[in-house]
Amino acid sequence: MEMSDEMDKFIVITTLSDNVDVINNISNELINNHLVSCCHISKIKTSYWWKGEVNTSTEYKLEVRTIFSLYDKIEEVIKKIHNYELPEVSYYEISGSKEILNWIKENVKGSD
Repeated sequence: MEMSDEMDKFIVITTLSDNVDVINNISNELINNHLVSCCHISKIKTSYWWKGEVNTSTEYKLEVRTIFSLYDKIEEVIKKIHNYELPEVSYYEISGSKEILNWIKENVKGSD
């Protein structure tokens, strides 16, 4: 599949929180505003460095499918709702069948 422009890239955006209500609120805001085509939430164990110490906790991981041109809006929503001092908002590019990529694009606003 050829991409005509960087903004046409299909991406998965990820964030994590120790509060499932925060993750659900972010998910609802993104889905209801058609910024993402779908949301996946999973419970995970996380180990990380924070302020010079290793921490281990249970977190909830939110992964959303969308297009790159909506990244800034999605990042803004995540940071507005998130409970962390420094929330992770990262993304990676995805590719796949033409049908699934079309489905993602058809279900987000601003993809025209």
